[in-house]
Amino acid sequence: MKKTLFALAFVALSSAASAQVFDFSKAEGKPVIGLRAGFTAAGASGTYFSDYIDAKENQAPGREFSKGLKPGYAVGLNVEFPIRKSFAVTTGLWLMNKGMKYTITETDNDSGTQVGTTYSYSRMNEETVTANAHYLQLPIMATLRMNLSDSWKLDISTGPYLAVAVGGKVTTKNIYEESRSTGTDRYSSNGEQTGQDFLFGALHTQETSYDSKRNPSTEESEEYEGTNRLRRFDFGWGFGLAIQKDKWSLGVKYDLGLTDNLLHNEWSEETIDDNGKTKYETVMLNHDPKKETTPLKLKNSNISVVLGYNF
Repeated sequence: MKKTLFALAFVALSSAASAQVFDFSKAEGKPVIGLRAGFTAAGASGTYFSDYIDAKENQAPGREFSKGLKPGYAVGLNVEFPIRKSFAVTTGLWLMNKGMKYTITETDNDSGTQVGTTYSYSRMNEETVTANAHYLQLPIMATLRMNLSDSWKLDISTGPYLAVAVGGKVTTKNIYEESRSTGTDRYSSNGEQTGQDFLFGALHTQETSYDSKRNPSTEESEEYEGTNRLRRFDFGWGFGLAIQKDKWSLGVKYDLGLTDNLLHNEWSEETIDDNGKTKYETVMLNHDPKKETTPLKLKNSNISVVLGYNF
């Protein structure tokens, strides 16, 4: 997507240069205020996913990992300060929905004959993790404007942004199915487990439901203290392309996160020692045998399609 935006910007600038559609005379008038609203496709990048990618490369049996984009929203107040007729500084305040989504599927199957008795076993577990975070975001963009006609204009923008998280949750959903048979004995079970953590808080909730022949339909719910997952502050660089006609605009923008959002590269696991005392052991999220530790990183990235109106 970044390459596409760069290519469109290059073509636009080349066309503009030949057609002389830039006007760098002094701008007149007050700052232009407008409203923006649209939807986003959010994702994440970084070595946080190394465990799963490495497992796939090492051909871990029965394990598949897939990462997708999480849909969301973007709304904001846009303020444009004209410097020249074809150049402006654009800022404002946005409420942005960011996050990520990935799925891990594990399967295990076996069958055969032992001591004249046939047996079979099948198990599937699908875990889907969705992080949904809400940020107040302040962009500071340099905007170059092309006059395509008397009423049509094309804006090309780039610049940094600062963002602070105001809330968010990560939801983990596990779906499992299991069946076994030995001779004439048959057993099967299936269920679903959903857990939620506040990304920037400490309360954890979990709901579990399962169903099997040996255990009738059961639902459970519990709450306990967790730990902060992500940093509240985010910094990155944005790119934008928008076409304007009169007071209306339609644009696409890409935000590339430059901040590692993980608070820690490890977590503490609670265990009970031989004397019955509770202790906490540090467990690395990722381990590379070639290195003592492998730092994990997680960075935001999202693309937005935005409709705007200037007052």
